[in-house]
Amino acid sequence: MPQIDLHYHLQDFMPEKHMPLWVVPIPAGKHHARCFHDHFHSELVIILSGSGEHLLNGKSTPVSAGDVLLIHPGVIHAYDKTSNLELVNIIYDAKRLYLPVLDGYSLPLFKCFFPENSEDISCSALPLMHLEKDELKKAADMINEMNRELKGNHSGNNLLSLALLMQLVVMLCRNGERAVKKSASPFRIGEIISFLKMNYHTGISIKALAKRSNMSTRNFFLIFKKTTGSTPIKYLINLRVMHAAELLLHTDLNMTEIAQECGFSDSNYFCRKFRETTGIPPRQFRLSAAKKNGFTETPPGLFKLKANTLLQ
Repeated sequence: MPQIDLHYHLQDFMPEKHMPLWVVPIPAGKHHARCFHDHFHSELVIILSGSGEHLLNGKSTPVSAGDVLLIHPGVIHAYDKTSNLELVNIIYDAKRLYLPVLDGYSLPLFKCFFPENSEDISCSALPLMHLEKDELKKAADMINEMNRELKGNHSGNNLLSLALLMQLVVMLCRNGERAVKKSASPFRIGEIISFLKMNYHTGISIKALAKRSNMSTRNFFLIFKKTTGSTPIKYLINLRVMHAAELLLHTDLNMTEIAQECGFSDSNYFCRKFRETTGIPPRQFRLSAAKKNGFTETPPGLFKLKANTLLQ
């Protein structure tokens, strides 16, 4: 995991005792590059113009005008190549907003914005969806009006701001539904990624993953690589290496035990893949942790690395 530069709170952006909803526009070229941060609120991000890269979970994903990102509390992320990147953040605390949900959860993507429980929370470096030019303008107009209301002092401005948020979310959910019907493959890949994160330590084959995604082995391989920028096996190995690094930092398990815990067939294969991924052997990684500033102790189950160590 990259080193965190900043922790953001809603109070950092809005007046005290304000409704937990705010709009934070970031003009082109003003977003800091590779500033890894997390926040204690949800963040709906819409790229308005330009392009850049979104960094999350060890993955760098190109983003450009029309892309929609959704980041929930506790997730560490950053942007890179931000010289012409213009975006707007709609920040909110779903638990503290009074939401007229009604039939909202009939929309498949609604729970992405307002999770009912922790199992519904999922964040990815990949955009949640992409808005075409006319849809992007419509979304930007809603956000501008929401921004004016939140910063104004007219009667009913909180009510209207919340209504605009719900209108925006419904528009995005419907856009997502159309995208799913048009091409379900990226969403199936998202399900496979979640499966890999939960089962990285077990025996997993490409054939089994393809069957799980209801695709042919060839199509699954091609679509997975196009979606993630990595082959399925490389992605799985990177997951195993990340978890092995946690065990190296926070346990006294030997190489054979760590290999078994993380799904590697034997310790030699584990050591070889660890070195290929991180650039150093696992034993050196463990020894360096206590000596170098590049590695920092964290609570069990987490670890931090210099931003460019595993972020490749």
